[in-house]
Amino acid sequence: MYGSLDYVYFEVEKPPATFLIVSREIDLDLIEQSDIKSIYASDQSMRVCGARFLIGLSSKSSKKKEFATSEGKLFFRVFTIYNRANEQLLGYFVLLAKATHGHLLQNVCSQDASDFFENNAWKQFAATPNTGKVSDRTKQIIRMTGFGLNSAEIGEILHLTTRGVDYHLSIAKEKLKATNKPNLVLTARNLGWI
Repeated sequence: MYGSLDYVYFEVEKPPATFLIVSREIDLDLIEQSDIKSIYASDQSMRVCGARFLIGLSSKSSKKKEFATSEGKLFFRVFTIYNRANEQLLGYFVLLAKATHGHLLQNVCSQDASDFFENNAWKQFAATPNTGKVSDRTKQIIRMTGFGLNSAEIGEILHLTTRGVDYHLSIAKEKLKATNKPNLVLTARNLGWI
């Protein structure tokens, strides 16, 4: 069943090293956007779907639990993920299915969502990025990028070429598994670098 489903996970809090989860189904409208710190997804196209959820393009479809994309109709179910020990909200987990597999979501219960999260999604993004090998200079460049400076401005301040700044940013994206500059800055902010 799980092989045909995609997901988006909106992280609110980093979970402890070991934890048990509990999930509850909620309506899309109940996602508290201001609390979200990171977005993880089964693939890049699902990250775009996650962004659409956040900016509200899909809110008109929340009662139907479906929405249209350029690739066709998607069905979804939204679950909260809590730490069972203290009932702390960890995030929002959205299961998605293309129209041809929409029927798979009809019988998904909270326990199924918890199992999918633990056995598939969590394993994919739980590994922490290798931040120990990011140099202080690279962290400095990421911070400056987060403050809104472009490569030329950073290069002027640090006496580097624009190409040198871009090199540091590309190395950082690779090590932190960031897909682009905004994702790099968000990851750095979550790591406390900015």
